[in-house]
Amino acid sequence: MKTAGVSLVCSGADPAVVSRTIANLPGVGWVALGYEVSNGLQGFTEAASMLARRYLSPGTTFAVSAAAATSNQSEGDMILAVSSTILSRVRGTHVHETKPKVRFRISFSGSVGACGVQIRQGVGGVPTSRRRIAHCLASGGRHSSVAAW
Repeated sequence: MKTAGVSLVCSGADPAVVSRTIANLPGVGWVALGYEVSNGLQGFTEAASMLARRYLSPGTTFAVSAAAATSNQSEGDMILAVSSTILSRVRGTHVHETKPKVRFRISFSGSVGACGVQIRQGVGGVPTSRRRIAHCLASGGRHSSVAAW
C-alpha cells in the first residue's frame, strides 16, 4: 500500500472485492481501478491510453481529474496531457466535465502515483482520522483487499 498525494494506492488479487469494501468506509470519496505509475508524465499518458482503449468507445464522454501532493507538474498540465492522449487514442470521444460517462482519476506526487478509471463513488463524509479524505486506486495484484481494509 502506498500513498500518492491524497490518495491511497492498493494492489490486490480481486479489485471488485476491494472496491465493495472500501466504498463504504467513511472518508472515501471514490474508488478507481488502474495502474501505478513511476516514470512521470509519460507513464501517466501510457496508463491513460491503456485504460481508454478498455473503457471508452467512439461517442463516449469522459473527464479527467487530478490531485497532486508535491510536483513540478501542475494538475492542470497533467489533465491536459492525459485528455489529449485519450482523445488521440480513441477517436470520437469527447470531454464532458459535468456529466462524463467515464471519469479518469490521477493522483501523483512528483513523478510517481496512479492513474485509474473511477468505478464507484464512495460515501465521502468525515474521514476516520484527522487527515483529508482517502481515495483508493486498486490494482489486480495480491492482497489488495487486506491492505485497503
